[in-house]
Amino acid sequence: MDWTTPSSLWLLALVAGAAVLLWWALRRRRRAVATFGDPDLIARLTNAATNRSAWLRPGLLLAGMALLVLALAGPRVGTTEEEITHEGFDLVIALDLSRSMLAEDVAPNRLDRARGELRRLLPALRGNRIGLVFFAGEAFPQAPLTLDHSAIRLFLDVAAPDLMPLQGTNFERLVNTLIDSFDEEPEAEGDPARAVLLVSDGENQQGTDAELARRLEDAGILTFALGVGTPGGGRIPTGDADQPYHRDGDGNVVTTRLTPETLRTLSRSGGYFHIGRTDDTLDDLASALDRLDRATFDAIARRTPVDRYQWPLVLGMLALLAERLLPRQPEVTA
Repeated sequence: MDWTTPSSLWLLALVAGAAVLLWWALRRRRRAVATFGDPDLIARLTNAATNRSAWLRPGLLLAGMALLVLALAGPRVGTTEEEITHEGFDLVIALDLSRSMLAEDVAPNRLDRARGELRRLLPALRGNRIGLVFFAGEAFPQAPLTLDHSAIRLFLDVAAPDLMPLQGTNFERLVNTLIDSFDEEPEAEGDPARAVLLVSDGENQQGTDAELARRLEDAGILTFALGVGTPGGGRIPTGDADQPYHRDGDGNVVTTRLTPETLRTLSRSGGYFHIGRTDDTLDDLASALDRLDRATFDAIARRTPVDRYQWPLVLGMLALLAERLLPRQPEVTA
């Protein structure tokens, strides 16, 4: 047995306090009556209540109050088993953590803007299994496909280029990791969509984009891309006051630019969307994802406690009703 709101039980202390005050008042009245003569004789002459019947009305009132407090606390006794099913699709978000994502051509920088937009997108994906992959020169799964989107938010909060042991942008290794991120046998009845959302500035340093797109399509994976940045590009901060921006081997400041062509090729099966300096197409992306095929995933058996507040509620109301219906008469305690 447990309680829905156990903090409400402290109200029973007030009921107990009222019972103590009632006992003290009746005892004091008994002593006052005794000063006039025999209490039993006075009760018979005045047709007053006996000591026992004098407790009946307030006793019903106190019992009713106590039972209502128990109902408010929500007693739960026993459990019931129910099967929970849901319809949805599988989506793996691949977030680029290369240093170019620190460029400030979109405020505050590409990575922070991308993380913010993804957090804004997650509520629209409720009910679907989401996974998360970080990539740069290597690709690492951070969260497997899960309905627990709060875990995805936690990983997004700590995403940073420092987590990647190898910099650059290697889409070929990313594709290998993405294909491995999906179940070989979908845990659903029917054919749920399997999709990837690639969030990057599109700078590809290795691999053939068309071949990588074909591999994803052959695996039955739809690919969507969210390009972050501007064609004009921006410099990459280093955090070093002496050399504030990254430079190439010749000592020139590096300017990184959004490369939408790469992303469009990779996302030819799904669609390409964009986050710019002052605009984005996130709503269009949410609409496109909402049109994906859904399937019913395996039912999950869950035991839930059974609410029993109805019993003390009904008994409490009956006690209060009985207290109101009892005839009133003079009271003499003995």
